[in-house]
Amino acid sequence: MSDFRSQLRPGFSQREALIQRVSWFLLALVPLAAILGLLGGGIYSDRTVTDGQNGDVVNLTYSRWGRMHSGLSLRLTLDVAARPAAEEVSLSLSRGFARNVQIDSIVPEPDSTSLGPEGAVFGWQVDGWSQPLSITVHYQSNTWPKLEGDVGLRAGSQQLAMFSISQFLLP
Repeated sequence: MSDFRSQLRPGFSQREALIQRVSWFLLALVPLAAILGLLGGGIYSDRTVTDGQNGDVVNLTYSRWGRMHSGLSLRLTLDVAARPAAEEVSLSLSRGFARNVQIDSIVPEPDSTSLGPEGAVFGWQVDGWSQPLSITVHYQSNTWPKLEGDVGLRAGSQQLAMFSISQFLLP
């Protein structure tokens, strides 16, 4: 029966076969994208960058992909070996980044907060500090498709690290 139909309409069978192959290919891409982290958590969803000046001393981890108005986070880790002789450590978010996000929480809670022409600055007292310092900023993006900005870490007046980040966001 199928041979009879294909003889009557040979172009239809060829188009149907092509559409079927393309559909199967597209369906195979969805699980692959999920495994790679393009649709959420996966092996390529997070990015860790290390500051170029201090070696493996300051690390920044953030998601490469996310969704607008959903929970995102970035985590800065400062090793004890890099601890400068300062009593305060401050995290700065560039104006472009701070303007396009809504900060939900910062862990640990900062001792001081200020807003200036360069962006937002959060400070912590680190007297008697004996373990690695990990700062996590939980936020939501108010823009898409791309969120870009700079994240800096300072100890007193010394710049420890400056990172440029870029996140691709889905609506």
